[in-house]
Amino acid sequence: MDYGKLSTLYYDLSKPFPPKVEFDFYLRELQSTKGKVLEPMCGSGRFLRPLAAQGIKIEGFDKSPQMIQACISHLLESKLAAEVFHSDFRAYSPHTKYGVVLIPSGSFGLLKDAEEQRIALEKILSWLETDGFLIMDIETPAALPMSGKWQGKAYSLGEGCEITISGNCLTTRSGYKNEIIYKLLSNGEILEEEQEDFEMNLTSHENVLKLLEDVGFSRIETFPPFDPTRNVSELEPSFIVRAHG
Repeated sequence: MDYGKLSTLYYDLSKPFPPKVEFDFYLRELQSTKGKVLEPMCGSGRFLRPLAAQGIKIEGFDKSPQMIQACISHLLESKLAAEVFHSDFRAYSPHTKYGVVLIPSGSFGLLKDAEEQRIALEKILSWLETDGFLIMDIETPAALPMSGKWQGKAYSLGEGCEITISGNCLTTRSGYKNEIIYKLLSNGEILEEEQEDFEMNLTSHENVLKLLEDVGFSRIETFPPFDPTRNVSELEPSFIVRAHG
């Protein structure tokens, strides 16, 4: 997923902060490790920035130059120390090993197919310390949104400017695709327009476990968000995976 200028702006406006329950869960998980944390696909830093503010030693990367630039700007504004890089799973070459690799909010599904997911997991395994672990949120086929329905939203930027989004959700073989149009307007006049195909791969509990085992992860735990005391059911729209290297 390669976010453009307008989609990055919209993302920052629509998702400025992580959900509190989700953030608190990951913070507790990360506070238990002494090593550094890596967040691949970190975007503009919705999780990375508040985690850094809590003293977590965290780094991140994203394939979207616009997202990384936004993340760097936010870090500078907040005077937070965290390194972020413009990269992807194939190209990223860390200078250190990590105690935890974190992929929150279903971002793993943005990888376009099972092969890309396998490559990503192989890379993650190679980046982990001996006792390190991967923790991520996986969206399942139960999360499939209603297909064929156009939706739209608008956010004010002040002084007569606003950014709008409209899109149509389509079902695909492995999940869904949102065909999205972003528009930047000033007093009703279109200044910029951007199109985007947002594709999400939805993966079953069984397939994720097999993929992790095939790659070489061990001590794999799964549970509903964000409750390690419960078991995952087929009706869950998402679940958490904690897998050790």
